[in-house]
Amino acid sequence: MSKDPAVPSGCPAPELSNMLVLDSVGQDQADIVLLADDLHVCFVTLNRQWDGVVRPVFLTDTIDDLAAKLPQTVFVDIGSADKPDNFAVLLGAVGQVTMRGDTFHIYGPLHQSMVDLGSGRLATFVQYRFAVPAQGAQIGSDLALCTASGGCHPVAPE
Repeated sequence: MSKDPAVPSGCPAPELSNMLVLDSVGQDQADIVLLADDLHVCFVTLNRQWDGVVRPVFLTDTIDDLAAKLPQTVFVDIGSADKPDNFAVLLGAVGQVTMRGDTFHIYGPLHQSMVDLGSGRLATFVQYRFAVPAQGAQIGSDLALCTASGGCHPVAPE
């Protein structure tokens, strides 16, 4: 992925110093965090489409705004709309993040990475997706991302 006109203005060109790979599946799929600076982030989902071309889908916002929201869903237009990527930002040193309320194991493993933003600010970036297509699956209303300290953040609106 290079910086080109299709990349939103909030997303920097990927470099080793500003990029975190949260998840990847060979050369067909990857979920990446690009830090524009200590305030702005760009989540990128790369997927190989049916024509063989790897195309990115972007989600940009400030780190604080994303931390205040429910996890954000990125839909990919390649026939995998039933397995969208979900991204969340948790502020502080949160330790291992787990999914509460997923009794039917609908979601695959959570992938996370913590970053020191400077000035004593830490952020943990989390990515997850459906482990299986969600056709008719029961998703509990208590579904939440929970930190090692026991704090939980709802995944869906209450």
